[in-house]
Amino acid sequence: WIGAPSGIVEFQADEMTVRCGAGNSVSELQQVLAESRQFVNLPDSTNGTIGGALAAGVSGLHTLGRGSIRDTLLEVKLVDHEGRLVKAGGPTVKNVSGFDLCRLFVGSYGVLGFAHEFVLRTRPLPVTQRWFMAEVPTAEELRDVQVSFFRPSSLLWNGQRAWICLAGHPRDIDEQIAAAKKLWLWLKADSFLAGFCQALYGVKPGETKEVEVKFPADFPQTPLRGQTGRYQVTLLELKERHVPDIDESLCQEHYKISL
Repeated sequence: WIGAPSGIVEFQADEMTVRCGAGNSVSELQQVLAESRQFVNLPDSTNGTIGGALAAGVSGLHTLGRGSIRDTLLEVKLVDHEGRLVKAGGPTVKNVSGFDLCRLFVGSYGVLGFAHEFVLRTRPLPVTQRWFMAEVPTAEELRDVQVSFFRPSSLLWNGQRAWICLAGHPRDIDEQIAAAKKLWLWLKADSFLAGFCQALYGVKPGETKEVEVKFPADFPQTPLRGQTGRYQVTLLELKERHVPDIDESLCQEHYKISL
């Protein structure tokens, strides 16, 4: 049985590069790098190898914030069809010229040769990473959600809900969430635009009503501060909230008392 070499050959934390064997597992590499508060942009895997991840070329859920997996590979050594050891790329971009075989290797499924060794670009490990969910029924609202944050790590959407991942310092994440809540026009009782929900009382599904709202003086977008806006709002659907009957079983379950 012949396999790709494994092990971490060299890790330069100050240069943010790591040289490792193609047969090394992704999880083992991430554990070593985490000790220096760094990581490599490879899909999370419990038993997958670095060579397999690069040969498949699947970027993962965090492509929006981290970029493509192709940007991770700086240098590759492989054995071609004639048995020669071929090197492409280099540990620093300024020392590389000619055709970028590294990017061609990523996603090639081993067509160019058998992977031997890689030099990968590392990244700072964020202090924290948090996921948030919001009801986003349209693509237009999804774009509004994306631009409300500074470089989100990931944004997923199933047509009704959006999941967004923010990575960084906890204080920065809290400030982004606080600012986004002021920007999103959610139809909720705690909407920052006073009178918006009240103006829709009595409107039936399918009806359109002009709603006038006043932007607060501390609105994040300066040109809109203190201005009055008029919106043509069409009520598409009205959902009624079911309130359970108040009986002894409900009280015992939620309030731990007996009638």
